[in-house]
Amino acid sequence: MKQIKQYVSTKILDLVDSLPKFRRGVVASLQSIRDHQRKRSSQEFQDHKAPEGTLINLKQLVMVATFEFEDFRTIQNGFKRLFPKNENILKFIKDLKSKENDIHSLSWHNVGIVTAEKGRFFPDTMVINDLPDCVEYVQLTYHRIMPSFVAIVFSFELKKEISDELRKIQNREHLSQVIFKKLWPIHKLHHGYSMGGGKSGASEAIELELYDKKIEFQKWVQNNFKWNIAKSKNVSFVDVYEIKGNPTGKKELKEWQESNRRWLADYGIRTRGFNTFDNEELIYCRENNNLSSCEIIVKFETAEKSHHGDFFEYKARSVAVISALYSVIEKYRNKLEKLRALGFKSLNNVNNKLLKKGARIQDFKKLVTLISRVEHEIVHSRHWIVSLISEIGTLNDTRGKNVNIGDIVVKNAEYQIELIKKSANIIDTGLTSYLSVQSIYVMYKLQRWMFILSIVVTLATIVGVLTGWEKLKEFWYILTNLV
Repeated sequence: MKQIKQYVSTKILDLVDSLPKFRRGVVASLQSIRDHQRKRSSQEFQDHKAPEGTLINLKQLVMVATFEFEDFRTIQNGFKRLFPKNENILKFIKDLKSKENDIHSLSWHNVGIVTAEKGRFFPDTMVINDLPDCVEYVQLTYHRIMPSFVAIVFSFELKKEISDELRKIQNREHLSQVIFKKLWPIHKLHHGYSMGGGKSGASEAIELELYDKKIEFQKWVQNNFKWNIAKSKNVSFVDVYEIKGNPTGKKELKEWQESNRRWLADYGIRTRGFNTFDNEELIYCRENNNLSSCEIIVKFETAEKSHHGDFFEYKARSVAVISALYSVIEKYRNKLEKLRALGFKSLNNVNNKLLKKGARIQDFKKLVTLISRVEHEIVHSRHWIVSLISEIGTLNDTRGKNVNIGDIVVKNAEYQIELIKKSANIIDTGLTSYLSVQSIYVMYKLQRWMFILSIVVTLATIVGVLTGWEKLKEFWYILTNLV
C-alpha cells in the first residue's frame, strides 16, 4: 500500500510540476511541495559529494546460500549438474557423501570457477554462456560451518561498468520521496504528507540497483543448479567495495571517514554504529535496508594482502560466514514468529479446536527440535566458526577498542538463538498443557457417552427379551414335551 501511495503521490507532483505556476489554490500548494523537494535535493547533493581524487568500486557481490542437513543431497546434485565431467569435483562430491552423516564434520573447500569464456583460470573451471553481463566470473566455495549447516559461497567478480553506473547514480540529484497521507479528497492532498524516508535519494537508488542485480544473480544460480533457494529464503549477500585515493595515515583516515560519512552512507557503508568495525585496511558493517539486509566490507588503498592470500578471497569470505550464520538465525526467527502468532491466537480463541489442527502443532514441534539442533551445534562448533570469521583480522569498534569479531558474532548468535528457543519453549509448554487438558476433557466426554450407550444397550436387551417372552414360553413347552 505504501508503494502505491508513493507512486501516485509522485505522479501527482509530476503533473502539477508540468503546469504553469499558480499563485494560490491546491495546485499552488502542490507546486510549493515540489519546490521544497528540489531545494532539499540540492542541499543533500552538496552534503553527499564524493571527495576529490577518490574512487570507489564495487568489486564483488557475494551470494551465500545456506543449506541444512536435510538438503545435503541437493547440494551434491547441483555440483554434478554444473561440473558433470570434472574428476576433482566428482571426487569432492564422493567425499561429501561419505561424510554426510558425520556429526562432527567441519570443512571448507574451493569448488571451482564459472566463466562465460575460456581464459586464464584454474583447471576446475566451467564455461557457461548465460553468465550475467556484468560478471567477469564466479568463484564457488563450500563451507560446512556446522555439522548440519553448509554455506555455498558464490563470489561474483564484477565488471567495472557496474561501479561506473553506481557512481553516476550517486553523483546526481534525487528528489526526496513524498507520500500523501490521504489521496482523497484532492483539494486536501497538501494538508498531510511525509517527505523523505531517513535516507538520501542516492542511497535508495543505489539500494534498488543492487537489489535488482542480486535478484538476477539468485535466479542464475537457481536455473543452473536447480536449487529452489528463492522459496527457502536461505540466501544472503555481502557487498565488497574497494576505495582508492583515501589517506594512508591512521588518524588522517579516521578524519577522512568522518568527514565523508554521508557519501559513504549512500553505498550503505556506515562509519558509526553498533554493527560497524574497522582497522587501517577495511571497514565491516551490517546494513539493514527496506529491501534486504546484507553485510558490507570495504577495502582501503592502504590495505595489505592477507597473510593467507588475497584480500577478496579470505577476508570477504570470512564475512560470508558471518552472513550465513545470521541467515540461519533469521530463518528460524521468522518461522517461529509466524507459528507463535498462530499458536497464541489458537489458545486465545475458545471456539478453536487445536486437536483439529494437527499439522500446525506438528510443524511447531518440529521447529522446536530444529532450533535445539542449531543451539547445540553453534556451541560445539564455536572454535571452528570463530577461526573462519577471524580471517578478517583484528578490528576496532566505534570506541576504538580492539575486538575479536569472530568471538562477538558467535556470542551474539548464541544469545539470539537462546532467545528464540525460550520463546519457542513458552508456546510449546502452553500448547502441550492445553492439549493435555483438552485430551482429558475429550476422554471424559467419551467415557460419559460410552456409559450412556451401555445403559441404552442394556435397556434395549431387556426390552428385546420381554417382547420375545411368549415365544420363549412356547419353545420351553415344546422342549419339555419332547422329553
